[in-house]
Amino acid sequence: MLKKVYIVSILVLLSNSLCFSMSYDNRYFPLLQRPFFKTVEKPSNFMGNAFIFTGDKAFNKHGNDKNSDGTDYSAMEFFGKYDQSTVADAMVEAGILDTSPLGHWSSVGKILWDAQQKVRAQGASFAFDKSLNKNWSFGFSCFVMNLNSDVEFSLSKDADSSFPLQGDRDEIERIRFNMNNLLGIEGEQYGTAGLGDFDFYVQYGLLREYFLKCKKVDMGLRLGLLMPLGTVTNNDCPTSLPFGGNGHWGVYFGTNSEFELKEDLSVGVILRLISRFEKKEERRLPSQGEVPMYAALLGDVKIVPGLTTVVSPYFVFNDIRDGLGLQLRYTFVHHSRDHWADCRVNKSVQTKFSDVEEYSAWSSEYASVNVFYDFSQLEEGATFAPTFSFEWDIPINFLASYQFNKTHRISLGVGFSF
Repeated sequence: MLKKVYIVSILVLLSNSLCFSMSYDNRYFPLLQRPFFKTVEKPSNFMGNAFIFTGDKAFNKHGNDKNSDGTDYSAMEFFGKYDQSTVADAMVEAGILDTSPLGHWSSVGKILWDAQQKVRAQGASFAFDKSLNKNWSFGFSCFVMNLNSDVEFSLSKDADSSFPLQGDRDEIERIRFNMNNLLGIEGEQYGTAGLGDFDFYVQYGLLREYFLKCKKVDMGLRLGLLMPLGTVTNNDCPTSLPFGGNGHWGVYFGTNSEFELKEDLSVGVILRLISRFEKKEERRLPSQGEVPMYAALLGDVKIVPGLTTVVSPYFVFNDIRDGLGLQLRYTFVHHSRDHWADCRVNKSVQTKFSDVEEYSAWSSEYASVNVFYDFSQLEEGATFAPTFSFEWDIPINFLASYQFNKTHRISLGVGFSF
């Protein structure tokens, strides 16, 4: 991991960026674009970032971070609570076992478990944007990250009444572990390091001073390609998380507009429409309505991801005092539902994708606070004037957030214009 971070750090020193571009279409991590600013004299930029992610809760389909029984809602419950009974039925249906592994507990009915997932990650990211002439530019970005994710299971309040004795609770948990082993589940703690998706784009833009009654106008139309270099989910580890679009290629079209209304006050907005391409892959396939991470069937499925829409307005207050500035940004991301198609040759055991498709849709909202210090404000015309920044991306539910992880991102960055 240290070697990977070192390599990325070298790339940061050799790269340039207009805006810190990330893929957006991930409900586990705030992979948000950070707008940076260029001038007519210095239209190219680069930026390097070190960041951490942390998240223990999630918003459910009603936009709350609590279940109806008052327990915390987590990303492990996006597709419903883990029901040991339905998983046991799916194992029998798939032919893994001849009889239910629950034994005499099979008459209890639903055995629901609360799942509290914790996500911790650290990494480094870089971005590059190069102006070719007064209208055309190109750029790219990527990141490397180390992830640790784990989950703690406990019997729900409803199920707890069916197991009044500690010995009973110990036995049903032992059975759950045995079921995991039979399913090939390697464990419920996950750690890995890897790359995120690679974003490459071309942009046609306009950068003019004293235009449209503004001190400066910077507008651009962007066409981008998302290359799936990012780490993907692991079928044998339920707590694994994708570092991008989970192995799907994608394209996007977007606009970046910024207007400097007066000295040291700017407003802007980022708009984007993202489409990931369909892909056939091996996944766990639910047959009894069980959560897909613990499904008994394993087979090929064609997944057609839904469209992702992004709206991100922001305000910038430059040179509040001797180069100190503040950027306030709101980001809304909506991902429409995915579609799954069973591609197995042998379909004697029927699959059930309705819940998976329904809960694949999500919306996220983030409020971002970026405090930066621009050394170019101290010495006009300086050839080497970095901008240092501290940013905090905060998950919120202001309009319509649902089914996304409440992951915070804190980052430190340095950038240059040239």
